Amino acid sequence: MTSLDAVLGGGFALAGVIVQQIGSGVSARATHRRERAVRLSSEKRDAYARLIVEARTVQRLSKDQADGLDGSHDRVRIEECLGALAQANAEIRLLGSSDIIQRALNWEDTARRRMLSGDISLTDQLRIGPLVEAMRRDLPGEGAL
Repeated sequence: MTSLDAVLGGGFALAGVIVQQIGSGVSARATHRRERAVRLSSEKRDAYARLIVEARTVQRLSKDQADGLDGSHDRVRIEECLGALAQANAEIRLLGSSDIIQRALNWEDTARRRMLSGDISLTDQLRIGPLVEAMRRDLPGEGAL
């Protein structure tokens, strides 16, 4: 074996190690991106669920207000529910798609206007179904909330 053969053999071995390291780095980055996407999807699903819960609470309060149930139109309770809805909506602004953000903001604005106006004829039109369906379509995979 000549010294040239030894140098060539060492060079090929070093090239193999370099290729292996590059492959490992690419694989690690791809794994990190997949884990991040899964985590983001889970956070989005949780944020959507919180918004639905808060919107449903406001919707129920609106229905009680329209039905004239005692205590359901308490201004403090309405403002607390609308505040919780606004907090859930703020989280959606960080995680949701632009379509969901716009739909959620429109729903919140409508709910706030109708609940605070005291006009019972306006309160029976708070429909959450279209917002829920849009959120379901926005989620990856099976789209179940």
